[in-house]
Amino acid sequence: MLNLEKIDFKNYSIKETNIPKVEKKRKENELNEYENLEQNIIRSWNMLKKTHILKNNECCSVRAVTYKLYQEDMGAGSHEHIIYNFDEKGFEDYRNFIIKYICFKRVYNFYFNIYKISIKAGIERQEEREKGFMASNKTTSTTNLISLDFDDIEYAEYLKLKNDLLSREIYTLDVFSGHGYHIHFIIEDTEDTELLKKLILIFKELGYTPDVACCDCGRSLRIPFLYNQKPKYEKARMSEIISGEYRSKMYSISELFSRLGYDYETFTIEQPERKKSTGRPKKEVVETEKEVVLFECDSDLTKLYNIDIRNLPVGICNMLKGFQKGYANLQVMSLTLYFKNRGCTSEEIIDILKVTKKINGNSWNDWNIEDEAERFYNSYNHINNFIKNELENVFGSFEIEFKIPIGYNSKHLQLYIFLLKNGNCKKKDIINGLHISKDKINRIMKNNNLVKLENRVYSINKTEFDNFLMVSKNELEKLSSLNYKEIGVYTYLKWRASIKKFIKVSIVTISENIGISNPTISDTISSLEKRGLIQVKRFKYKEHNDGEFFKESNEYTIL
Repeated sequence: MLNLEKIDFKNYSIKETNIPKVEKKRKENELNEYENLEQNIIRSWNMLKKTHILKNNECCSVRAVTYKLYQEDMGAGSHEHIIYNFDEKGFEDYRNFIIKYICFKRVYNFYFNIYKISIKAGIERQEEREKGFMASNKTTSTTNLISLDFDDIEYAEYLKLKNDLLSREIYTLDVFSGHGYHIHFIIEDTEDTELLKKLILIFKELGYTPDVACCDCGRSLRIPFLYNQKPKYEKARMSEIISGEYRSKMYSISELFSRLGYDYETFTIEQPERKKSTGRPKKEVVETEKEVVLFECDSDLTKLYNIDIRNLPVGICNMLKGFQKGYANLQVMSLTLYFKNRGCTSEEIIDILKVTKKINGNSWNDWNIEDEAERFYNSYNHINNFIKNELENVFGSFEIEFKIPIGYNSKHLQLYIFLLKNGNCKKKDIINGLHISKDKINRIMKNNNLVKLENRVYSINKTEFDNFLMVSKNELEKLSSLNYKEIGVYTYLKWRASIKKFIKVSIVTISENIGISNPTISDTISSLEKRGLIQVKRFKYKEHNDGEFFKESNEYTIL
């Protein structure tokens, strides 16, 4: 019989092991760094069995995230395994999956989805994508588990949280992830996909700092009893259950909320309603580490980063004043996506973040800025609104005032800017404002994704843009005075120049991106010069290494 010794959270200590350097495929009997591997696989299986009670058409998704182990390897990736039943065959398949990727791949770690997955929806998603995974926020079914992720907190903070929950007679299943703590609440089956967000808001009101990024019903967390082998750590750290493996309780959602001091029936994400005190001692609020103010004015930041801070929203400016504990990874994500949408390359963004990392010490920051920025740059297109609202509450607004899309027909863009400035309009207002005919408006509206017509009223069609330029009210006025050709060329150059205010680009490239002919672009550039909006440094020919001459692109400075 296996010795499944209970782990008492009060006597908890971190376990570490050196990450072995392996040059070829490992065999199962060579896994010396995984002490008690078979026992740990069983314990992780038992946890999943407890937290994922499968009904008809439901399954549990687990993943192995890997990177290249040796040169001939097929490469890094994420590999999904589906548990359809927690029976003997299900366990053997699960065990073989774990062993396979420990033996033949270098694994960051293994993860499981908090919510159960709909088998039908998952199969449809795979067929639609012709690849990929069953698990996503669009294929989730119900859940018996609700989990909070606490990163970068000391053990004393976890212990304070744990004792607070015990005082409310809430018994949880707690995992040390190798980096932070996962608090799992086992609940009766629910279809509430907003439950993670609601629990995050509750614990923030109680004075704790759960990771607001762990708010999506498609979220996954690390499976315990296997090592956290992320490259940012010098040593692999054991992820393990530290409390509740043998003593946890299932609650109805209403009961769980009641014990926390809230009414589930009246609780909303927008305006949570707190119940009156039940007589428990008042919770002492734990203050988060405050930002160290090192800058008296924006010019200090401009000198530090060598970028024009005046064109950035206040929330972004405040993020650039240094990483704040509890928000650092979210700051990297937000700054990466913001500057990506403004046309910056990943290299330019990493240079910015390296400066941010040097501010305020960041001794608690043990992850690699370059790797994290590259990951967000390649994998994420937008920030979840829930996360964005949370960050704006801390740092300030991310918006300047107006968003100008890039990569659209210039005539469509001119009409969009007109409506952005003047609001919803009827056709006669547009005719008078833009000095165009009815027939031209009709032609412009064909295939126009930016503007819609409903009940004879023209308005902006709300949509998300892959690339856009943020402008102030004064800049919007300036754009409104330009013709459609000038708008197309100027907004593209301004977007490409990004925060550096200059860009070297060929007329051919401009033409390909805004759909205007080369001669017209040349004339438009001259027109923008006369208006004092840009400055052009023209190049004719430059000698190549092999003695040939080629046309060098002009350099444009945004004034």
